[in-house]
Amino acid sequence: MVGAIVDLFGGTAEVTLRSPPPLAVPMSIDRLGDWVVVRIGGTLVAEVKPSVIDVKVPSCSDTASVARVAERFNEFKKDEFHKCFTCGFGREEGDGRRLLIGPVDGIDVVATQWIPHECFTGQGGLIPQRILWSALDCPG
Repeated sequence: MVGAIVDLFGGTAEVTLRSPPPLAVPMSIDRLGDWVVVRIGGTLVAEVKPSVIDVKVPSCSDTASVARVAERFNEFKKDEFHKCFTCGFGREEGDGRRLLIGPVDGIDVVATQWIPHECFTGQGGLIPQRILWSALDCPG
């Protein structure tokens, strides 16, 4: 669905989730001027607007600083997405990706360490593209 919405804008879009999007449930898409809203019944799921990507890639953080992010995850992750398949801390190992992402001390970067659970591997032990994309997309 996200791809179809982005196509409405002809390229890039900024998506803000307002409630957890369920899987395999039809959602409505309504265009409101430059914005698009996604709903399930009366529940607002997401707001989408055109965007321009302007990324300045920061230097990598040291491993110890990134490890502290996961330890502090619950301090700043206080929302209703705790069961999210990708970033939900309420998931068990192997039931979700559990990407415990957050700010790294001293720099304007968010990060995490992720070792994919064996249940997410495909042929030859490789991680399928759909798993990698969700790991990159959801936390953003």
